Parts: sequence; C-alpha cells; structure tokens
Amino acid sequence: MFSLSLSPPPSPSSPSQPSQQPPSQAPNQPTVVSAFPFPPQYYLNYHSDPSTWPKPPKPLPLDSYQIFGGLPIPKFPNPHDPVVFDGFEIEKLWSDEGLDHKRELKALNAKLVKNFLGLLQLLTENSDQTQQKITEIETIMLNMQHLLNSYRPHQTRETLVVELERQIKRRKQTALDIQTSIEEAKKILAAAQEQLDDSSQTRETQSELV
Repeated sequence: MFSLSLSPPPSPSSPSQPSQQPPSQAPNQPTVVSAFPFPPQYYLNYHSDPSTWPKPPKPLPLDSYQIFGGLPIPKFPNPHDPVVFDGFEIEKLWSDEGLDHKRELKALNAKLVKNFLGLLQLLTENSDQTQQKITEIETIMLNMQHLLNSYRPHQTRETLVVELERQIKRRKQTALDIQTSIEEAKKILAAAQEQLDDSSQTRETQSELV
C-alpha cells in the first residue's frame, strides 16, 4: 500500500503584491558589481539628527591610573616625587641629588636579590620573622616601579619617533615604487609607439610597391 499526500496548489499572487522572485536576467547581460563594499551595519545608528547618535566612549583619565586593584596613583610620576601606594607614602630608597636612574635601578635590583635570598634563609630557619623581610622586598619593588614609571614619557616620545620614521620610510618606498612603475609604463608606451611607426612605414612601402 502506498500513500500519496497532496499539497494544496500555491495561491496565485494578487496584482497588488508582486512576486518575490528576482527578475530573470537577460542572457549575455553583464552583472553589476559594486566597486566598494557595503558600509558596516552600525552606520544605521547614525541618522541625520545628531542628537540621536550613540554617545562616544568616555576618554581615558589623564591624571591617574589604577594598578593591582589599588587606589589611583598619578600617571608619569616624577622621580623626585614621593613614592605613594594605596594612599600611603613609601620610604624612598634613593637620593634626589644627582639622580642616575640606571645606577639606582641596578642598586635596587641587587638589593632585591639580596633580600630575596635572605627571605629564603628565614623560611628555612624561622618562618615567624619573614613579614619584615617581605615588607622590605615590597618597598624595593615599589621604588623600582616608581623609577620605571618616570621613564614613560620618554618611552612614549621614542615610540612615536620610531613609528614616524617607519611611516616616512614606507611612504618613500611607495613613492619609489610608483616612480618605477611610471618609468616602466613610459618604456612600454615608447615600444608600442615604435611598433606602430614601423607598421605604418611597412604599409606605406607596400602600398608604393603595389
């Protein structure tokens, strides 16, 4: 036994509602392709009325930043400023007179290694006296962080200089490539012109012989 299910015939489209089928394209008709991609979908949020536009994100704070979940600390600290963490002033381990960042960072790094070895020794001998050593290590690291952060403006300027030099080099190379392409195009055009002249002279010679 075979069962046959018959579906109802499609309802004819009314004159007021045209068919949703795309119009048939004539043979040998070129397909229209956009030279540029469609804009992203979020452009629909920007209407002619600026009051309806989405609000831009808030700018980053320029006066302070937060680190390790602590209280905000000043951006780009000056090495002569006091070392502050969580609102408390930390002991400064260097002298402001004749400050040499490189020398002070090396001295702090050596002191950090020495205190870390001392902490390991205390852990093996008497673990109850480790808190003072941990506090000293924390003070050294905060001083190193303060000195390193004072280098941020210099690092920013140097990074900007490197990026600008890279852009200049890339643009010079692009201009050189364009000039090379122009010279090659001129050579191709000159060769094509020479071939046209030769072919025209050949036709004239043939016509004179005939």
